[in-house]
Parts: sequence; C-alpha cells; structure tokens
Amino acid sequence: MRLRNLFVVILLLLLFSCATAPTKQFVHTGPSYEQSIAEVKKVAIINDVCICRDVAGSDDYWSIEDSQASESFMLEGAKEYLEQKGYHVVSQMSPFVGAFKKPEILAKVAQREGTEIADKHSPFYISESLNTDEPYKQALIKVIRQVLQSVQQKKSPPSEVFLSKGDIQESLDIIAKRIDTDIVLFLIGNGRMVPKGKSAAQAIATGVLTTILTMGMLTYSQMSISYLDTCAGLVNLRTGEVLWSNSLRLKGGVLTDREYYSKRWSQIILHHIPSRSK
Repeated sequence: MRLRNLFVVILLLLLFSCATAPTKQFVHTGPSYEQSIAEVKKVAIINDVCICRDVAGSDDYWSIEDSQASESFMLEGAKEYLEQKGYHVVSQMSPFVGAFKKPEILAKVAQREGTEIADKHSPFYISESLNTDEPYKQALIKVIRQVLQSVQQKKSPPSEVFLSKGDIQESLDIIAKRIDTDIVLFLIGNGRMVPKGKSAAQAIATGVLTTILTMGMLTYSQMSISYLDTCAGLVNLRTGEVLWSNSLRLKGGVLTDREYYSKRWSQIILHHIPSRSK
C-alpha cells in the first residue's frame, strides 16, 4: 500500500513538473504595450457570447438563455482573475447576444431549449438599457465587431488594423463617456454545446465501425465535442489601440457552468495579461 501511494505521489510530481503555461502563440501586443500596460489600473469588461446548441436529428440553433448564462459566468471569471492580478474592475456588461455576427446572415435562434426556433438577424438579443440610447448601442456594436476583426487578422499587429478604421474613434469616445476608465477588455465568445449523450453514442458507433473495418487491429473514434472560441482584446478607448489580445479555441467542458470560466477559461485565455502591483 505504501509503495503504491509513493508511486502515485511521484507520478503526480512528474505531471506537475511537466506542466507548461498556456500557449502564447496567438497573443499579440500593440506598439505602446510595454509603456502603457504598466500604467493600467482600472479596467472595464464588455463581452458578447453566442452559444449554439447541437441538436441530434434537428436543426442546430443559437440559444439566448445559454448565451446569457455563459456571458454572466465569463464576466465573473474574468473579473475575479484580473483582480487577483492587481487590476480594479470598475464595470462589466453584456449588452448583446451575437452582435459580433454578420447582420446580413439569417440564423436560427431560440430563447431556450424547447421554445420556438425563429430566423433572426444579429444581434439576437439587445439589453433593454440600450433601448433609449441608440448612439451608445450602435457604438458598442461597431466596436465589438471591429475588435473581433482586429484580433482575428493574422498579418499585422491588431492595433494597426484597429486604427485603420477612420470612423471608429467616434464610437470609442461615446463608449468612454459611459464608463469610468479608458481601458476596456472586450471578450467575444462563439461556442457549440454538444450533448454528452450524442458524443458518447457517436464515439461508440464510430469505434465499433472502425474496429470491424480494421479486423480488430485498430480502434479510432472521432466525435463532436463542445468548444468555445474566444477573442480577447484589451483596448485603449482614448487612442484606439489594442494593447493586448489573445484568441483560442478551448475544447470540452460545460459552457454554461460557472466553474468552467472561474477555473479553466480565465486561467488559459487571460494568463498572459501581466500582473501589477496593488
């Protein structure tokens, strides 16, 4: 028994010693990053998350309820993680569901599982607080879409693409007047939830089939699993510069679970934002 316990401890130590930091492959910084990030104390967080339900034998659809749950837990996870790093989060909001998506494309959307599915243009949901503030609503939509485009581009630093939009500064100024900081972390999430039953059934079916085809010599399974694509951009509203950005796809996990964002998501997506002295 003691020998087995010792073996387990040694194995765990080896695993921890091999652990590496999350990839920095898709992390980009703007030209004034080194100077500006040291001065950042206060941060606002604005996110827009859209979650698709993968439905067996029927059309997939974007779920407003699931998206809002993910938005709420993402804000909590990001706020907690940034405050651990020494930043003061002054405000956070989820003004839309799907504002980052192309408005000309019709999408199938439902309020929640079991409700009517309808064809809609984005955004699929708009916060009631924006109903009486059209300039602010349009500014948020424009900037969210531009942040996504800037973070996703591959050839040049995100700040160069962001600043190339001549009319974007007006929208940035409108947003800056509504919040108590010039620095905003925009978080855009696009995910798909696959039921565990479907994944398991698909894995079993594929495994049985490949075993038969290879005469029992090889079993290979390829199954659909839940995933979340995240684009994160830390933006200076005063200059329009994307100071820091990251974009990653995380596979697996429950996208509507609080712990998913407070543990795995925040520690991977936001890991390379530097800590600051409190």
